[in-house]
Amino acid sequence: MRPRRRLAVLVCDLLAASLPAPNRDWARAARAEVAAIDDDAEALAFALETLWGLGLAGVRCRLLQLAVWVGGCDREDQAMVRLGGLDRARLWPRALGVFSAIGAGAVGLAYLAAAGAPGRYLAINVAALLVGLAALAIVGRLLSTKRARSESVMLWLGLTLFGVAAYGVGLGGATRWLRLGGLAVQPSLVILPMMTVSFARSRTTAGTLAMVLAAAALALQPDPAMSGALCAGLAAALALRPDRLGLIALLGGVAGFDVAVTRAEALPATPFVDDVLTSAFELHPLLGLTVLGATGLLLTPGLLGGLRDGRAQAAYGAFGAVWGSTLAAAAIGPYPTPVIGYGGSAIIGYLLSLAMLPPKVPWPAGADINAAVDEPTPTNLHPRLSAS
Repeated sequence: MRPRRRLAVLVCDLLAASLPAPNRDWARAARAEVAAIDDDAEALAFALETLWGLGLAGVRCRLLQLAVWVGGCDREDQAMVRLGGLDRARLWPRALGVFSAIGAGAVGLAYLAAAGAPGRYLAINVAALLVGLAALAIVGRLLSTKRARSESVMLWLGLTLFGVAAYGVGLGGATRWLRLGGLAVQPSLVILPMMTVSFARSRTTAGTLAMVLAAAALALQPDPAMSGALCAGLAAALALRPDRLGLIALLGGVAGFDVAVTRAEALPATPFVDDVLTSAFELHPLLGLTVLGATGLLLTPGLLGGLRDGRAQAAYGAFGAVWGSTLAAAAIGPYPTPVIGYGGSAIIGYLLSLAMLPPKVPWPAGADINAAVDEPTPTNLHPRLSAS
Protein backbone atom coordinates (compact mmCIF):
# COMPACT_ATOMS: atom_id res chain seq x y z
CA MET A 1 0.00 0.00 0.00
CA ARG A 2 1.32 3.42 -1.01
CA PRO A 3 2.30 5.84 1.80
CA ARG A 4 -0.51 8.37 1.20
CA ARG A 5 -3.10 5.62 0.94
CA ARG A 6 -1.77 4.02 4.13
CA LEU A 7 -1.93 7.38 5.92
CA ALA A 8 -5.53 7.92 4.74
CA VAL A 9 -6.50 4.53 6.19
CA LEU A 10 -4.75 5.43 9.46
CA VAL A 11 -6.74 8.68 9.62
CA CYS A 12 -9.95 6.67 9.18
CA ASP A 13 -8.86 4.43 12.07
CA LEU A 14 -8.33 7.53 14.24
CA LEU A 15 -11.79 8.75 13.28
CA ALA A 16 -13.35 5.43 14.30
CA ALA A 17 -11.50 5.50 17.63
CA SER A 18 -12.67 9.05 18.38
CA LEU A 19 -16.38 8.39 17.81
CA PRO A 20 -18.80 6.86 20.32
CA ALA A 21 -20.00 3.38 19.37
CA PRO A 22 -23.47 4.51 18.16
CA ASN A 23 -21.85 6.95 15.69
CA ARG A 24 -19.22 4.69 14.13
CA ASP A 25 -21.22 4.20 10.95
CA TRP A 26 -19.75 7.56 9.97
CA ALA A 27 -16.25 6.14 10.23
CA ARG A 28 -17.24 3.11 8.15
CA ALA A 29 -18.75 5.44 5.54
CA ALA A 30 -15.56 7.50 5.48
CA ARG A 31 -13.45 4.37 5.02
CA ALA A 32 -15.66 3.28 2.12
CA GLU A 33 -15.32 6.69 0.46
CA VAL A 34 -11.53 6.58 0.87
CA ALA A 35 -11.47 3.18 -0.81
CA ALA A 36 -13.60 4.51 -3.68
CA ILE A 37 -11.31 7.48 -4.40
CA ASP A 38 -8.60 6.51 -6.91
CA ASP A 39 -6.26 9.46 -6.34
CA ASP A 40 -4.20 8.93 -3.16
CA ALA A 41 -3.76 12.66 -2.47
CA GLU A 42 -7.50 13.29 -2.82
CA ALA A 43 -8.27 10.30 -0.58
CA LEU A 44 -5.91 11.61 2.11
CA ALA A 45 -7.37 15.13 1.88
CA PHE A 46 -10.88 13.68 2.20
CA ALA A 47 -9.88 11.63 5.27
CA LEU A 48 -8.22 14.62 6.97
CA GLU A 49 -11.20 16.92 6.32
CA THR A 50 -13.55 14.30 7.71
CA LEU A 51 -11.38 13.84 10.80
CA TRP A 52 -11.35 17.60 11.35
CA GLY A 53 -15.09 17.93 10.85
CA LEU A 54 -16.23 14.91 12.84
CA GLY A 55 -13.27 13.64 14.84
CA LEU A 56 -13.01 16.71 17.07
CA ALA A 57 -16.71 16.44 17.90
CA GLY A 58 -16.13 12.77 18.68
CA VAL A 59 -13.25 13.57 21.05
CA ARG A 60 -15.45 16.12 22.82
CA CYS A 61 -18.13 13.47 23.15
CA ARG A 62 -15.61 10.99 24.55
CA LEU A 63 -14.49 13.53 27.15
CA LEU A 64 -18.12 14.04 28.12
CA GLN A 65 -18.49 10.26 28.52
CA LEU A 66 -15.52 10.30 30.89
CA ALA A 67 -17.00 13.21 32.87
CA VAL A 68 -20.34 11.37 33.07
CA TRP A 69 -18.50 8.35 34.49
CA VAL A 70 -16.66 10.52 37.02
CA GLY A 71 -20.03 11.95 38.01
CA GLY A 72 -21.13 8.53 39.21
CA CYS A 73 -23.22 7.35 36.26
CA ASP A 74 -23.24 3.72 35.14
CA ARG A 75 -22.23 2.30 31.76
CA GLU A 76 -25.77 2.54 30.43
CA ASP A 77 -25.77 6.29 31.00
CA GLN A 78 -22.31 6.59 29.45
CA ALA A 79 -23.57 4.80 26.35
CA MET A 80 -26.33 7.40 26.01
CA VAL A 81 -23.74 10.11 25.30
CA ARG A 82 -23.48 10.35 21.54
CA LEU A 83 -23.36 12.90 18.75
CA GLY A 84 -26.62 14.37 17.61
CA GLY A 85 -28.38 15.62 20.72
CA LEU A 86 -27.11 13.81 23.82
CA ASP A 87 -23.60 15.23 23.56
CA ARG A 88 -24.52 18.40 25.44
CA ALA A 89 -22.91 18.82 28.86
CA ARG A 90 -25.96 20.73 30.11
CA LEU A 91 -27.90 17.44 30.04
CA TRP A 92 -25.48 15.98 32.60
CA PRO A 93 -25.22 18.40 35.59
CA ARG A 94 -22.49 16.52 37.43
CA ALA A 95 -20.41 16.19 34.27
CA LEU A 96 -20.88 19.90 33.59
CA GLY A 97 -19.64 20.54 37.12
CA VAL A 98 -16.57 18.39 36.48
CA PHE A 99 -15.68 20.52 33.46
CA SER A 100 -16.39 23.69 35.47
CA ALA A 101 -14.13 22.58 38.32
CA ILE A 102 -11.30 21.64 35.96
CA GLY A 103 -11.63 24.89 34.01
CA ALA A 104 -11.78 27.10 37.10
CA GLY A 105 -8.96 25.09 38.68
CA ALA A 106 -6.79 25.68 35.61
CA VAL A 107 -7.48 29.42 35.83
CA GLY A 108 -6.59 29.25 39.51
CA LEU A 109 -3.26 27.62 38.72
CA ALA A 110 -2.52 30.37 36.19
CA TYR A 111 -3.35 33.00 38.80
CA LEU A 112 -1.18 31.37 41.47
CA ALA A 113 1.74 31.12 39.05
CA ALA A 114 1.35 34.75 37.95
CA ALA A 115 1.08 35.92 41.56
CA GLY A 116 4.31 34.15 42.49
CA ALA A 117 2.81 31.50 44.76
CA PRO A 118 5.15 28.69 45.89
CA GLY A 119 5.09 25.64 43.65
CA ARG A 120 3.83 23.59 46.59
CA TYR A 121 0.58 25.57 46.51
CA LEU A 122 -0.05 24.63 42.90
CA ALA A 123 0.72 20.97 43.62
CA ILE A 124 -1.70 20.94 46.57
CA ASN A 125 -4.51 22.38 44.45
CA VAL A 126 -3.91 19.78 41.72
CA ALA A 127 -3.87 16.99 44.31
CA ALA A 128 -7.10 18.30 45.84
CA LEU A 129 -8.74 18.31 42.41
CA LEU A 130 -7.78 14.67 41.85
CA VAL A 131 -9.00 13.70 45.33
CA GLY A 132 -12.25 15.57 44.74
CA LEU A 133 -12.86 13.86 41.39
CA ALA A 134 -12.28 10.46 42.99
CA ALA A 135 -14.61 11.36 45.86
CA LEU A 136 -17.30 12.48 43.42
CA ALA A 137 -17.08 9.19 41.51
CA ILE A 138 -17.34 7.14 44.72
CA VAL A 139 -20.06 9.16 46.45
CA GLY A 140 -22.06 9.52 43.24
CA ARG A 141 -22.14 5.75 42.81
CA LEU A 142 -23.05 5.15 46.45
CA LEU A 143 -25.99 7.52 46.12
CA SER A 144 -27.06 5.97 42.80
CA THR A 145 -27.12 2.47 44.31
CA LYS A 146 -28.83 3.73 47.48
CA ARG A 147 -26.21 2.21 49.74
CA ALA A 148 -25.68 5.44 51.64
CA ARG A 149 -27.95 6.24 54.60
CA SER A 150 -28.10 9.97 54.04
CA GLU A 151 -29.98 10.85 57.24
CA SER A 152 -27.39 9.41 59.62
CA VAL A 153 -24.58 10.77 57.45
CA MET A 154 -26.08 14.27 57.63
CA LEU A 155 -26.23 14.13 61.42
CA TRP A 156 -22.63 12.97 61.68
CA LEU A 157 -21.51 15.78 59.36
CA GLY A 158 -23.29 18.34 61.53
CA LEU A 159 -21.61 16.93 64.63
CA THR A 160 -18.26 17.07 62.83
CA LEU A 161 -18.64 20.83 62.46
CA PHE A 162 -19.29 21.00 66.20
CA GLY A 163 -16.08 19.06 66.77
CA VAL A 164 -14.16 21.61 64.72
CA ALA A 165 -15.54 24.44 66.86
CA ALA A 166 -14.46 22.60 70.02
CA TYR A 167 -11.11 21.09 69.03
CA GLY A 168 -10.03 22.83 65.84
CA VAL A 169 -7.15 25.20 65.17
CA GLY A 170 -7.86 28.78 66.24
CA LEU A 171 -6.77 32.08 64.74
CA GLY A 172 -7.86 35.54 65.87
CA GLY A 173 -10.80 34.22 67.86
CA ALA A 174 -12.03 31.92 65.05
CA THR A 175 -11.80 28.12 65.21
CA ARG A 176 -12.56 26.92 61.69
CA TRP A 177 -9.66 24.68 60.77
CA LEU A 178 -8.17 21.26 61.37
CA ARG A 179 -4.48 20.48 60.99
CA LEU A 180 -3.87 17.35 58.90
CA GLY A 181 -0.25 16.46 58.25
CA GLY A 182 0.89 20.06 58.15
CA LEU A 183 -2.06 21.20 56.01
CA ALA A 184 -4.83 23.45 57.30
CA VAL A 185 -8.23 22.09 56.26
CA GLN A 186 -11.48 24.04 56.62
CA PRO A 187 -14.16 21.34 57.09
CA SER A 188 -17.06 23.75 56.61
CA LEU A 189 -15.97 24.31 52.99
CA VAL A 190 -15.87 20.54 52.45
CA ILE A 191 -19.04 19.58 54.31
CA LEU A 192 -21.53 22.43 54.29
CA PRO A 193 -22.25 22.78 50.53
CA MET A 194 -22.85 19.03 50.26
CA MET A 195 -25.17 19.07 53.28
CA THR A 196 -27.17 22.04 51.99
CA VAL A 197 -27.74 20.65 48.50
CA SER A 198 -28.61 17.22 49.90
CA PHE A 199 -31.17 18.75 52.28
CA ALA A 200 -32.66 20.87 49.49
CA ARG A 201 -33.19 17.76 47.39
CA SER A 202 -34.56 15.48 50.13
CA ARG A 203 -35.90 16.99 53.36
CA THR A 204 -36.39 14.88 56.46
CA THR A 205 -36.68 15.55 60.18
CA ALA A 206 -33.16 14.21 60.72
CA GLY A 207 -31.87 16.36 57.89
CA THR A 208 -33.50 19.44 59.40
CA LEU A 209 -31.84 18.70 62.74
CA ALA A 210 -28.51 18.31 60.93
CA MET A 211 -28.88 21.72 59.29
CA VAL A 212 -29.72 23.37 62.63
CA LEU A 213 -26.66 21.68 64.16
CA ALA A 214 -24.51 22.98 61.30
CA ALA A 215 -25.86 26.51 61.79
CA ALA A 216 -25.08 26.37 65.50
CA ALA A 217 -21.58 25.00 64.85
CA LEU A 218 -20.81 27.80 62.38
CA ALA A 219 -22.00 30.34 64.95
CA LEU A 220 -19.62 28.87 67.52
CA GLN A 221 -16.59 28.79 65.21
CA PRO A 222 -17.60 31.63 64.18
CA ASP A 223 -17.70 31.64 60.36
CA PRO A 224 -19.90 34.41 58.92
CA ALA A 225 -19.08 33.57 55.29
CA MET A 226 -20.14 29.91 55.46
CA SER A 227 -23.03 30.76 57.77
CA GLY A 228 -24.23 33.21 55.14
CA ALA A 229 -23.77 30.56 52.46
CA LEU A 230 -25.91 28.18 54.50
CA CYS A 231 -28.67 30.79 54.79
CA ALA A 232 -28.49 31.58 51.07
CA GLY A 233 -28.75 27.92 50.10
CA LEU A 234 -31.64 27.23 52.47
CA ALA A 235 -33.46 30.39 51.36
CA ALA A 236 -33.16 29.42 47.69
CA ALA A 237 -34.36 25.89 48.43
CA LEU A 238 -37.33 27.18 50.43
CA ALA A 239 -38.29 29.70 47.75
CA LEU A 240 -38.29 27.00 45.06
CA ARG A 241 -40.03 24.35 47.19
CA PRO A 242 -41.69 25.74 50.31
CA ASP A 243 -42.36 23.39 53.24
CA ARG A 244 -42.29 23.36 57.04
CA LEU A 245 -38.96 21.54 57.41
CA GLY A 246 -37.25 23.94 55.04
CA LEU A 247 -38.60 26.91 57.00
CA ILE A 248 -37.35 25.48 60.31
CA ALA A 249 -33.89 24.90 58.84
CA LEU A 250 -33.78 28.43 57.43
CA LEU A 251 -34.81 29.99 60.74
CA GLY A 252 -32.02 28.05 62.44
CA GLY A 253 -29.58 29.22 59.78
CA VAL A 254 -30.59 32.87 60.16
CA ALA A 255 -30.21 32.68 63.95
CA GLY A 256 -26.77 31.12 63.55
CA PHE A 257 -25.75 33.76 61.01
CA ASP A 258 -26.75 36.56 63.39
CA VAL A 259 -24.59 35.06 66.14
CA ALA A 260 -21.66 34.40 63.79
CA VAL A 261 -21.64 37.99 62.51
CA THR A 262 -21.86 39.35 66.06
CA ARG A 263 -19.01 37.19 67.39
CA ALA A 264 -16.66 37.32 64.40
CA GLU A 265 -13.50 39.39 64.46
CA ALA A 266 -11.76 40.72 61.37
CA LEU A 267 -8.92 38.43 60.26
CA PRO A 268 -5.98 39.51 58.10
CA ALA A 269 -6.13 38.46 54.46
CA THR A 270 -4.02 35.41 53.58
CA PRO A 271 -1.96 35.79 50.38
CA PHE A 272 -3.10 33.59 47.46
CA VAL A 273 -6.20 32.53 49.46
CA ASP A 274 -8.15 35.73 50.13
CA ASP A 275 -8.75 38.81 47.93
CA VAL A 276 -7.93 36.76 44.84
CA LEU A 277 -10.15 38.76 42.48
CA THR A 278 -8.65 42.10 43.54
CA SER A 279 -5.14 40.69 43.35
CA ALA A 280 -5.76 39.28 39.86
CA PHE A 281 -6.92 42.66 38.52
CA GLU A 282 -3.87 44.31 40.08
CA LEU A 283 -1.59 41.85 38.28
CA HIS A 284 -3.29 42.36 34.89
CA PRO A 285 -6.82 43.36 33.84
CA LEU A 286 -7.04 40.37 31.48
CA LEU A 287 -6.13 38.00 34.31
CA GLY A 288 -8.75 39.66 36.50
CA LEU A 289 -11.43 39.20 33.84
CA THR A 290 -10.40 35.57 33.40
CA VAL A 291 -10.68 34.93 37.14
CA LEU A 292 -14.07 36.67 37.17
CA GLY A 293 -15.23 34.45 34.32
CA ALA A 294 -14.01 31.37 36.18
CA THR A 295 -16.13 32.29 39.19
CA GLY A 296 -19.18 32.37 36.92
CA LEU A 297 -18.17 29.03 35.45
CA LEU A 298 -18.47 27.43 38.88
CA LEU A 299 -22.16 28.38 39.02
CA THR A 300 -23.19 26.89 35.65
CA PRO A 301 -24.30 23.44 36.95
CA GLY A 302 -26.88 25.08 39.19
CA LEU A 303 -28.04 27.62 36.61
CA LEU A 304 -28.31 25.34 33.56
CA GLY A 305 -29.53 22.32 35.50
CA GLY A 306 -32.31 24.33 37.09
CA LEU A 307 -33.51 25.50 33.67
CA ARG A 308 -33.85 21.95 32.32
CA ASP A 309 -34.81 19.87 35.35
CA GLY A 310 -37.92 21.20 37.06
CA ARG A 311 -38.17 18.28 39.48
CA ALA A 312 -34.92 19.15 41.27
CA GLN A 313 -34.92 22.94 41.03
CA ALA A 314 -34.53 23.32 44.80
CA ALA A 315 -31.25 21.37 44.73
CA TYR A 316 -29.91 23.36 41.78
CA GLY A 317 -30.98 26.60 43.42
CA ALA A 318 -29.28 25.67 46.69
CA PHE A 319 -26.10 24.72 44.82
CA GLY A 320 -25.97 28.03 42.98
CA ALA A 321 -26.85 30.06 46.09
CA VAL A 322 -24.27 28.37 48.33
CA TRP A 323 -21.39 28.80 45.92
CA GLY A 324 -22.58 32.19 44.69
CA SER A 325 -22.66 33.58 48.23
CA THR A 326 -19.27 32.00 49.01
CA LEU A 327 -17.77 33.68 45.95
CA ALA A 328 -19.45 36.97 46.86
CA ALA A 329 -18.03 36.83 50.39
CA ALA A 330 -14.57 36.19 48.93
CA ALA A 331 -14.96 39.21 46.65
CA ILE A 332 -15.88 41.66 49.41
CA GLY A 333 -13.98 40.38 52.43
CA PRO A 334 -10.98 38.34 53.61
CA TYR A 335 -12.50 34.94 52.89
CA PRO A 336 -11.18 32.06 50.75
CA THR A 337 -11.90 32.18 47.03
CA PRO A 338 -13.16 28.66 46.25
CA VAL A 339 -11.38 26.50 43.65
CA ILE A 340 -9.42 29.43 42.18
CA GLY A 341 -7.41 30.50 45.22
CA TYR A 342 -4.98 28.32 47.13
CA GLY A 343 -6.67 25.70 49.29
CA GLY A 344 -7.91 22.18 48.71
CA SER A 345 -10.94 22.32 51.02
CA ALA A 346 -13.16 24.27 48.64
CA ILE A 347 -12.07 22.20 45.64
CA ILE A 348 -13.06 18.95 47.33
CA GLY A 349 -16.21 20.55 48.75
CA TYR A 350 -17.30 21.79 45.32
CA LEU A 351 -16.93 18.37 43.73
CA LEU A 352 -18.65 16.61 46.64
CA SER A 353 -21.60 18.99 46.40
CA LEU A 354 -21.95 18.01 42.73
CA ALA A 355 -22.67 14.46 43.90
CA MET A 356 -25.85 15.76 45.54
CA LEU A 357 -27.20 16.96 42.18
CA PRO A 358 -29.06 14.58 39.84
CA PRO A 359 -26.61 12.79 37.52
CA LYS A 360 -28.67 13.71 34.44
CA VAL A 361 -31.72 15.74 33.58
CA PRO A 362 -34.85 13.58 33.26
CA TRP A 363 -35.69 12.26 29.81
CA PRO A 364 -39.38 12.71 28.91
CA ALA A 365 -41.47 9.71 29.96
CA GLY A 366 -42.05 7.27 27.12
CA ALA A 367 -39.63 9.02 24.78
CA ASP A 368 -37.50 6.88 22.44
CA ILE A 369 -33.94 8.09 22.94
CA ASN A 370 -32.67 6.58 19.69
CA ALA A 371 -35.52 8.16 17.74
CA ALA A 372 -35.08 11.51 19.43
CA VAL A 373 -31.39 11.76 18.64
CA ASP A 374 -30.71 13.22 15.22
CA GLU A 375 -27.75 12.09 13.17
CA PRO A 376 -24.87 14.56 13.37
CA THR A 377 -24.44 16.78 10.34
CA PRO A 378 -21.31 18.87 10.83
CA THR A 379 -21.15 21.69 8.30
CA ASN A 380 -17.43 21.29 7.64
CA LEU A 381 -17.47 17.67 6.46
CA HIS A 382 -16.18 16.76 3.02
CA PRO A 383 -19.03 17.02 0.44
CA ARG A 384 -18.73 13.32 -0.43
CA LEU A 385 -19.47 12.22 3.13
CA SER A 386 -22.16 14.85 3.66
CA ALA A 387 -23.94 13.60 0.56
CA SER A 388 -23.70 9.99 1.70
